[in-house]
Amino acid sequence: MPILNYLPLNFEKKRILLRLRYKPNITQISSEFEKLFEKILREAISLIEPAGIYEVFDIKENDGEKIILSNSTIFYSKKLSEVLKPCKRIILMAATLGSKISEEIYNRQNIAEAAILDAAGSELAEEAIESIEKIARLNIPAKEVTMRFSPGYADWNLYIQPEILRILAAQRIGMSSNESHILIPEKSITAVCGIINS
Repeated sequence: MPILNYLPLNFEKKRILLRLRYKPNITQISSEFEKLFEKILREAISLIEPAGIYEVFDIKENDGEKIILSNSTIFYSKKLSEVLKPCKRIILMAATLGSKISEEIYNRQNIAEAAILDAAGSELAEEAIESIEKIARLNIPAKEVTMRFSPGYADWNLYIQPEILRILAAQRIGMSSNESHILIPEKSITAVCGIINS
């Protein structure tokens, strides 16, 4: 499981604005806000240290209630079981932006600046996990994959986070989780997608 430190992040400013409740063709953006937005976005990019990791696992069993991997890890989720129904293997992945951007969000006194940093960080984290998926697909014979699915979505409980971090050895990229199974650093994501037709 090589560590991936050079992740191309092809983010769209529009998607960051949507996280800030911007409504296309309705919300009017002032020149003052636009300047602030561009300034904080540049700052956000300078604060991130994106890194990721992934591994491919065989699915040993999928009974519609749970998925058992070849390493005996069990994912309890009816929805995930449904998504992975046509799959015999999965890509398990993790990505993080590092701790600097989260620290800056909490230390920022200006609320508007903190909100922009937070929205940018969330979008950049999504781009990081998407980049990991694209890299994984280039390195394995995956003609098609399912949607990405993360703990906390639908009925997949967050308590699985420590196990995902353990089997990916994600401490190598500085990732851990707290007692509530929230990822640390905050702008981090774990996800799985199924490999179809491979």
